[in-house]
Amino acid sequence: MFLIRNSPSSRRKLSQKQSFNARVEKGDKVAVAMNEIFKAGKWAVHGSSRSPMRITSIPLAEDCYNLDKGRSFTLALVDIDNAWPNRTSPVNLLMITAVAYLHYNGAKIGVKPDQKRLRLALGFNLKAHKRNGQYPALTPADYVDLVRGTLKVHAVPNARYMPRHLGDEILDRYNHGLAREHKLGDRYLDGLPSSLDTD
Repeated sequence: MFLIRNSPSSRRKLSQKQSFNARVEKGDKVAVAMNEIFKAGKWAVHGSSRSPMRITSIPLAEDCYNLDKGRSFTLALVDIDNAWPNRTSPVNLLMITAVAYLHYNGAKIGVKPDQKRLRLALGFNLKAHKRNGQYPALTPADYVDLVRGTLKVHAVPNARYMPRHLGDEILDRYNHGLAREHKLGDRYLDGLPSSLDTD
């Protein structure tokens, strides 16, 4: 009744958090399963909190969950948490989506990404020279800047294309220095939208 009375067609408009929590209470199988994933990883559902464990978009999170009933989404959340354990702000779901697709496509292809190297590629610039025996750190915001530089645009491309560009940047660092037979190809980005229009 709560969902019906607060449907998009009514005057009342639910927040993503309210709608998701109502679906959990209703017993919606997808929402319940996602909620279990969030609780297991101590992630907070979208809301006003600035917690670094905040899920910033329930619709995008659900798209990731629906790839393979949460397997790739769960792996991506763990990778993000391990790549940036000391972050002070949430990681955009566009970045998490890119990582989830790497896992999803790896399972389809039959060669899964090495999680240790993937986390290293997320948190550090493996293409840069080491300083004091360590690679320079990379933040999620740095990846957006890398996309800007690669595409030679001042503004960030349309958000729905960002996961593909972010995935390209992650792969670029993951593959750096690897033997050809161990590199991940473009097939690992299948399903992520791409666009040649970056104006």
